[in-house]
Amino acid sequence: TSGTTKTWELSFKNNNNSNNPAGGSPDGYALIATGYDLKNTDNANFNYFYFDMSNNNIVMYNGTNGSNGIGTISYNISSLFDNNYHHFIATISTVTRVLTIYIDGLSIGTYTFASNDMIDCDSNGIRIGASIVDINNDIFNGSIKNIHIHNK
Repeated sequence: TSGTTKTWELSFKNNNNSNNPAGGSPDGYALIATGYDLKNTDNANFNYFYFDMSNNNIVMYNGTNGSNGIGTISYNISSLFDNNYHHFIATISTVTRVLTIYIDGLSIGTYTFASNDMIDCDSNGIRIGASIVDINNDIFNGSIKNIHIHNK
């Protein structure tokens, strides 16, 4: 059974010092996707976190059959591409619908999803460092470790 707060936690570092790292598309750089059926991602429930390089945002994209929610938090993404590990935590309350993202222990912002936005997906799939739709898109060109996902 789901708790009222879902948390994603991981550490990441890129493998170069470029502000738009090779490997991802010009617009995206995937971190983690959870909650989808690995056999059918077209009609899946999912939570997907990625860096939106074009708009300097960290994005949580949630989807299900015909319903979705996209939350963006502005951040100087290029500061994260310094070939050092950074600690990422995202929490979302299923009660208040507030997403909070932390980088290196500091809250970088919050986003409140509308009441009709999909936010909580409890399927079993997980994809690390690649797009939710195409495993060959938005590839994370670096290392991701210490992954924890839980409901409380």
